[in-house]
Parts: sequence; C-alpha cells; structure tokens
Amino acid sequence: MSSTFLSLRRAEVNDIPALYTLRLATMEGYLINDGINTDEQTHSSRIIDHWNDAHIILMEGKLSGLFKYYLTDDAWFIGQIQVAPEFQRRGIGQQLLAGRPAAGAA
Repeated sequence: MSSTFLSLRRAEVNDIPALYTLRLATMEGYLINDGINTDEQTHSSRIIDHWNDAHIILMEGKLSGLFKYYLTDDAWFIGQIQVAPEFQRRGIGQQLLAGRPAAGAA
C-alpha cells in the first residue's frame, strides 16, 4: 500500500451523479447480500443523508471517494468513508483517519 496525496472539498449538488455511481461500485454487492433495498430512491436518500457533512475525496484530480464527517469543539465524528475501487489500497483511509488530508476541507 502506498500513501498518495489527497485533498478534500465540500460536496456539491453536481457531484450527486458521480456519488451515485460511487455508491453502486462500493456498496451494491454488500447491500444485496444483506437483503437491503437497492433501488434508486434508497441509494439517493443515503447519498444526501448528512449532506452538510459530505466531503469529496480528490486524488490525482479525480473524485475518488466520499468522506462524511463533522467536528465539534473537542472531537470529530466520522459518518462514512467510501473509496472508489480503482483508488483503494493507496492509504486514503489511513490518511483520513490520521487527519492529514490537504487544506480546504473546512
């Protein structure tokens, strides 16, 4: 596993189609295996859940994942990490959990 520079930016409405594709690539199989509904409305609902906490993970200038988190005065809370299959095993999760993504993730 190699660590690669990544950055974050707030999710925008125009990211929703790419986030839908990301969700299908990263979650669909698990949801089907667990008998959870995988219709478009259910996926879309999960994408916009906690929208104000949604940050786009950028690597190599490309949307490579979704990171939902929020900060309080004394802690941070992680709601979701999704990394596109082609960007997995590059240390993205490690960097996010270590709190080292590039500035701009406010």
